[in-house]
Amino acid sequence: IGSKTAVLVNLNYSIANKTKTMEKLQNVSRDTINTHALFGAEVTFRKYFDDKKQLRYYSSAGLGFYSLLNVKLRRKQTSVSKKNNEDQYFTIVYDFGLQYRLSPALKVNAAIPLKYFINNGGSGSLNTFGFGVNMGLSYTLNAGRIKKE
Repeated sequence: IGSKTAVLVNLNYSIANKTKTMEKLQNVSRDTINTHALFGAEVTFRKYFDDKKQLRYYSSAGLGFYSLLNVKLRRKQTSVSKKNNEDQYFTIVYDFGLQYRLSPALKVNAAIPLKYFINNGGSGSLNTFGFGVNMGLSYTLNAGRIKKE
């Protein structure tokens, strides 16, 4: 939005390794294998501090929505049965991190995201708190206009 603020849209997905799941099914005569697929998106508002420095601190807050498909494969002696359920979550997101400007347009980021997943489904799953480490590159399309500000 400007030199001190940004709006970010993050698209996320995670799908279990299909090859490993098939190997497990072929190598055991009786077992239960759990697998998943996760899809979601977040919109966050970011505030930068020390905007005149090359290395600057930032924090973000936002909301998201995720859908988690859980699949349970049960291998019996001669057959395989499948049972699945879907959970939907609203997410409250907060992160803080550092950004190093390589140029006015290209930046390197490192952040610690904190997320609280609020279950919106009827499957009985609990609300969940999560955190991690995000690292990446970002590129600003309108860097010339921001530099003039």
